[in-house]
Amino acid sequence: MNDAAPDTSTLAPGVRRIKDAPFCWQHKAALKLIRQTFDDRSFLADALAVYLCFTEIASDEQTETFQRTRREIGERSGVSLRQFDRVLAILISIGLVHCRRNTIPGTKELAASTYTLRPVCATPRTAGARLRQARKLAAGTVIEQSSKNVLEKSGTKPGFETNQVDVSKL
Repeated sequence: MNDAAPDTSTLAPGVRRIKDAPFCWQHKAALKLIRQTFDDRSFLADALAVYLCFTEIASDEQTETFQRTRREIGERSGVSLRQFDRVLAILISIGLVHCRRNTIPGTKELAASTYTLRPVCATPRTAGARLRQARKLAAGTVIEQSSKNVLEKSGTKPGFETNQVDVSKL
């Protein structure tokens, strides 16, 4: 058996070196932002696992918007539901993910949420503010008073929406 790597020196730039292999891509700037945000926290691995799961599902669906339950993503990423919620809140605060909580009409029961992967923030001014807020959230500190007032008035969390869906169509 020949374990030597194939010669790829003659391939043109941009040509896939592994034929017919499915890939799931992560934006390097997104990974860097996750590492910066979670750098001093013990759950960096969980954050990377959740983001990897998001990008894998988006790749499978061939779209940046998809629906999944928290349990499905938690199981697929190997993260508990409680830890998933912590990581998701921070991924939302740094602008990498948007989440819309879907409910079953006529009840308060939650259906699969709709997640959208967002492009990495390109504006350094807002990126710095988001990173500082995310680090406070990761450290477990209280979000600024103005944000708390908005949350109390709206009854929801920033980055989250609530939408009713007909589960019979799922």
